[in-house]
Amino acid sequence: MHRRIVSIWFPRLASDRALRLRPVEAPFALSLTRARVERIHCLNLAADSRGLHRGMGLADARALCPDLLSRPADPAADARFLRALCRWATRYCPWAGIEGEDGLVLDITGAAHLFGGEAEMLADMRARLLF
Repeated sequence: MHRRIVSIWFPRLASDRALRLRPVEAPFALSLTRARVERIHCLNLAADSRGLHRGMGLADARALCPDLLSRPADPAADARFLRALCRWATRYCPWAGIEGEDGLVLDITGAAHLFGGEAEMLADMRARLLF
């Protein structure tokens, strides 16, 4: 049997986690200070659709999007949340690990059939992960 490894990437992990606690409908970004400049660390889809992006200076982002809401990022809380997601992922397979700052890797070898196949397993994951 060959190994089946699946990676799951959460490109908005930090902003999704923050907005889950205090939702907003407006463009939103989390910021971190790097080299004495406050920069966007993570942003929601509404901010992304306005042309904002990771690494952009927060002052520049506010110039492009005056209604941008922001909060300071909390990388330690994001890491705790990702560890919790990793534990949760073991419901689908016996082994799951963290990949980078915003991803998981799962060894689903021999497990997908328990959910009706890979497509069904991934659909169930997506449904359960909706914030």
